[in-house]
Amino acid sequence: MEILLLLFRFLFAFSRKTLYTPAMSIEIKGPRFIEAAKNYCAAVEAPEKMYFPRLLSIREALVVLYGTTLSFPDFFAATREDLPFEPSFDERVIVEDTILACTGIDCFWQCYEPFKVPVDAPVCFSLSDNLVQIWRALKPGLVALEEDEHYWKANVFWAWKHSFCTYWSDCAVDSIYAIHKLLRDAHP
Repeated sequence: MEILLLLFRFLFAFSRKTLYTPAMSIEIKGPRFIEAAKNYCAAVEAPEKMYFPRLLSIREALVVLYGTTLSFPDFFAATREDLPFEPSFDERVIVEDTILACTGIDCFWQCYEPFKVPVDAPVCFSLSDNLVQIWRALKPGLVALEEDEHYWKANVFWAWKHSFCTYWSDCAVDSIYAIHKLLRDAHP
């Protein structure tokens, strides 16, 4: 019996040292997400390109970003201190205008709550606004990590996870849907 108890303690102690923790997840998945965030920001900040290639690059970057974010754990080590950068109004307008120049069509219609009975009337969404909202959620974190990665890492990942769960996940899914429809009907 004592041998079993010692074996159990040994295995339990060993398993505690090898548990997959959020800190390990930041080290493993963090660089992949940072790369996805940089690619997304570069795609929406890019100077005007031709319609079809630009939409393809935005869609590809957005799908990778969304998929990468789904595997994020919760972060409890963050102080939730405000990040040191917020894009200015002029920067947001520039990004939105370059997206508008690319898409040509900005408004798309969807039911806000598709499973509500009776179904809501369709609501007009702005593709460029959705894409800029995602950019606004990511850009401050990228700037903070460039400034001092060690100091800001926990807060940046907490802010990204929080903003994803509260609003930009909807913006991403709606935008992927809209871009898919635009590309389906486009003639390359």
